[in-house]
Amino acid sequence: MTSIAVHRDVTGVRARIEPVSRPHSVALWGTTTLVLWGVASFGAVYDWARTPLLLAAAVTAIAMGRRHLRRRDSLHALLMAAVVASAALQAVPIPHAARNALTPRDAFLDQYAVGSPAAQEWKPLSVAPSDTVNASVRISVFALFCLALAASLRHDGRIVEPLARNLLFVAAAIGIEAIVQKGTFNGKIYWFWESSAHGASNYFGPFVNRNHFAGWMILAASLAAGWVLAQVSDAAGNLKSGWRNRTLWLSSPEAAGVIMSTCALLVMIVSLIWTMSRSGIAGGAVALLVIAIAAGSKMKGVGRRVLVPLVLFGLFVAAVATKGADNVASWYATTDTLQWRFDQWRDAMAPLRDFWLTGSGLNTYGVLTLIYPQADTTVHAAQAHNDYLQLAVEGGLLVGIPVLIAIVALIRTIARRLRTPQDERTWWIRLGAAAGICGIAVQEITDFSLQIPGVALLFAVVVAIAIHEPSPLAIKNDRLSRVRV
Repeated sequence: MTSIAVHRDVTGVRARIEPVSRPHSVALWGTTTLVLWGVASFGAVYDWARTPLLLAAAVTAIAMGRRHLRRRDSLHALLMAAVVASAALQAVPIPHAARNALTPRDAFLDQYAVGSPAAQEWKPLSVAPSDTVNASVRISVFALFCLALAASLRHDGRIVEPLARNLLFVAAAIGIEAIVQKGTFNGKIYWFWESSAHGASNYFGPFVNRNHFAGWMILAASLAAGWVLAQVSDAAGNLKSGWRNRTLWLSSPEAAGVIMSTCALLVMIVSLIWTMSRSGIAGGAVALLVIAIAAGSKMKGVGRRVLVPLVLFGLFVAAVATKGADNVASWYATTDTLQWRFDQWRDAMAPLRDFWLTGSGLNTYGVLTLIYPQADTTVHAAQAHNDYLQLAVEGGLLVGIPVLIAIVALIRTIARRLRTPQDERTWWIRLGAAAGICGIAVQEITDFSLQIPGVALLFAVVVAIAIHEPSPLAIKNDRLSRVRV
């Protein structure tokens, strides 16, 4: 089977057919396969799933990057390198005296060091260097993959639409599986798998934790919403005026595609609501709100400006109705787990004061909570359930400043890309990616979905779509479509 791209001029007449290049296939199908593996393998939280994911992502990134990374990508590469280098620096041994000066509580922590003399000459800043190295490797791989994919999308903008379409298919299938599994739940993931934590009440879809499913679906559904609006925008441009023409359009293949994509989006939103993840539902609502506001200002004509946001709102309301508005409202009114998070955040203040400068080391929060007093001693809080707070504790200013600079650069780049002339369908997909980033940013206030490899990989894909430069092909007036033969 060969992938080909069909170029049509503005009249809709086929102009020429070009074979899709091998790099195109690597970026498209390599990314699709990685996302599918990352979500289907329980979020790749186990070593047997995480290691192949990282290796495959690294190989795919190298295959894409060696062809398409250019000097213009150096700024983003330097920013990500600064983040990785600052994190890796935490695992580098330094003189004991210097560590004591940078980490005032070093003597306190030495009391709990097993098999290590308190007066060891050289010690790293991280309280668990191997964990910090592992986190640095994961960040490096996903950052490289993101930059390489963005470069590939710039080189050939034809990848954007089929990639968004493929991810819609993957997310819709995952959403259906999650809904069916919830309706026929036997206490196991996929009806046969049980995690070592035995937390069946928290399972949802392929994920051990329903909040992590919600984080993944925020990103996927937002991108899918952008794809749906790209189809709607394209159809609106071709649709002739008059009710007769509009009625006839409903029987066209184009309308069938829009309807099917919209139904797939509804499935995703329903699965998100069914997680009953407060942070996930809030993040999804924010993402849809961003898209609705942008659609209201982007669409031409008063009717479309009102109709599109109303349809998005209607999809969200319909999804809530499948679970019951009263059930969702009562769940939000139950604040036990939120109060538990407040207690955890108060517990995090002590290590934050001790490690504000250089951090305790990325991926070491669970080590600190074994040492520092905790309000709830019945469970081990391995995460702060607030990624911003956890980053502050683990990274300190040493890692926090490079991360903050990278975030500011990301926001500026996305805003600039949205203002850049480009193919309208690509613009809508880019908007969906940007909205997904906003949604996951909201969820991370009370959760840690981005620490899950499968979610982190999809986040890298979404960021790449949001920041990639429009390719020359995407800026042309010619419409591009794809067929499979």
